[in-house]
Amino acid sequence: MYTLVARDGRGRVIAAIPVTRRPLTIGRATECTLVLPSTAVSRTHASVYLREDGSAVIQDEGSANGVQVNGAFVTQPTLINEASQISISDYSFALEPKGEVVAPIAPEPSAEREELETILEAQVGAGTILANTSVVLVGRGGPFDGTTYTIDKPLMTVGRVEGNDVVLDDPSISRRHAQIRLSATASRFTVLDLRSSNGTYVDGKRIKRSECGAESIVRFGDLAFKVTLVSRASEKPKRKIGRRALLVGAFAVVLLLVAVGIVAKIKQPKPPPPRKTTAADRLRELQATVQRLVDQGKRKLAQRQWSEAVRSFDMARAEDPLNAEAGQLRQQALTELGHKQTYAKGLEFLSLGNKENLVKAKEIFLKIPTESIYHRDVRYRLRTIDDRLSEGYRIEGVSRCKARYWKECHEALCKFFNLLSEGRSVPGESQLRGQLEGVEKRLKRQRDFVPCEAPRFLNPQGTEPPGERPEDLLAEKYTEKALQGVMLLYFNGRIENALKQVQRLANDRQIRPHWAALREINRQLLIIRGKYQEGYSAHRDRNVHEAARHWGMVLTADAALIPPRIESFYRREVKRGLGDLYFELGDEEAKVMRYRQAYAMWSKGQAINDAHERILNGLLQLEAVGERLVREARQLTGEGKIAEAREKLEMAKSITEENRPVHQEAIKQLGAM
Repeated sequence: MYTLVARDGRGRVIAAIPVTRRPLTIGRATECTLVLPSTAVSRTHASVYLREDGSAVIQDEGSANGVQVNGAFVTQPTLINEASQISISDYSFALEPKGEVVAPIAPEPSAEREELETILEAQVGAGTILANTSVVLVGRGGPFDGTTYTIDKPLMTVGRVEGNDVVLDDPSISRRHAQIRLSATASRFTVLDLRSSNGTYVDGKRIKRSECGAESIVRFGDLAFKVTLVSRASEKPKRKIGRRALLVGAFAVVLLLVAVGIVAKIKQPKPPPPRKTTAADRLRELQATVQRLVDQGKRKLAQRQWSEAVRSFDMARAEDPLNAEAGQLRQQALTELGHKQTYAKGLEFLSLGNKENLVKAKEIFLKIPTESIYHRDVRYRLRTIDDRLSEGYRIEGVSRCKARYWKECHEALCKFFNLLSEGRSVPGESQLRGQLEGVEKRLKRQRDFVPCEAPRFLNPQGTEPPGERPEDLLAEKYTEKALQGVMLLYFNGRIENALKQVQRLANDRQIRPHWAALREINRQLLIIRGKYQEGYSAHRDRNVHEAARHWGMVLTADAALIPPRIESFYRREVKRGLGDLYFELGDEEAKVMRYRQAYAMWSKGQAINDAHERILNGLLQLEAVGERLVREARQLTGEGKIAEAREKLEMAKSITEENRPVHQEAIKQLGAM
């Protein structure tokens, strides 16, 4: 038996609750077993319970901000033990043996109290830094690249809406995202995250409160800024000049000016006759002005600054009302501005996290057409929504079936199968399908019964073609039924149960002809269990090379046990974990415009998991960057700047795939130079 011990962001114990087979619910709602009063916690965020074998399991109940175990977000019921590091928002959890003495429970400080303490701390010594030092945030990459913000108050807030001291209009920024507090020392100041949705980072690490100084990289959501401290105390005081010296200097200056004026008068050339401006000159000047405004609008379009782009195109049309290009681009900017507002509204509903708001967010995202630039972001959001909704319907359906509410069970499981995305493999899907078929047999005698018509339910061949069900393929590889049962346990992610079954079979004399195969299975399972944990530790430390090395051994051992036409639970988890890590590292490089390093990371991630949605979106974004570089290189070539054009083409070639048109166009232009 275990006790779940909960601690707040300051490490103080706030609850200690025994874990039983009855689910222990965690959330913001008052009906939860463990109530966490935080806006970052969903109403019903997660549940913890014991399985029949006594092992503890934690499960995400469709929360908005997720549950992390050992640094990774869980997407399905996950085994936990005394060594597991569990976190929900700013809260941490640990399993301890029942009966162990824990620290006294401390009350949770309110957000208002914490903000008040921050304001009071900001008053101490802030005058010194304001008098002697200017703190400047300089944008790095993205739509705010090069933009500067001066921190000129002891306490300033950063957010998306008006009323904040620093307003950053970006979907990744919360309404009140963070605070910046100047300290008494001129070289340091404090950044405090205000429980934002997408977090605050200092030098690549997500923080709640952190000190930083000159050259630090502070990131609010997706927007990165570099901290610059400019000292005012280094200015030397002006030297006092005597009255006599001033008079002598003034007299010398007057004499010099008189002499220069006389010489200029004598040598002044006759002014040239004024040049007559022709109609052709005025036309060329007008065309140059219009083209400059159109190019400025195109740059704003590339930066997703739609309002500024519309303003530039309006100025171009004011000079040349018949300019068709300016009119078309203006309409495109207005359309994308509307899509941006629709996307932001969908994100607001998505951040709330419950089922009703997820459905509303999906309806809003579906209004954005495929030709919009925001459709790339919407595709990933829609898949996330479907996965969350399907998992919620799966949990609801299983619980309704246990309670013998057959109609509700049938409705929830049918919605689960209807929302399953193509290519997504769910452990135990065949069991859920069998359960739904059994419920339909019970209900088909009723007059108002409507059978489930979900494609994934009616056509299981989408994930399990005829003759390729896991049970069939394992039966081909292992003729003994006992070995098939062991491998089926491992295939569904129950490796501990599989190892226990191996130990029981080792004492069974009827299995003697298969002892050699049993010993090999046991050896490979031990390798997978050990290397998977080592890889997870490296993944938590963001050490991608060590994670790839350990998990590569897991994939090798898995290939020796499981037929290649099906994927086990551990193979899917390894591909997902490595894909996520490669994406995050590449995304950090892309945000500071280190595109070559980002492409290297995303290419490695694609080689491991070629269906990773976020990596594919990242490569599409790099392709858009490559298209822009090719256009700029073409313009530079026309201006005779060959060296700069070649540099841009080399960059475009190195950040795009060989089979893409952008890559081939870059090679073509390089060959023509």
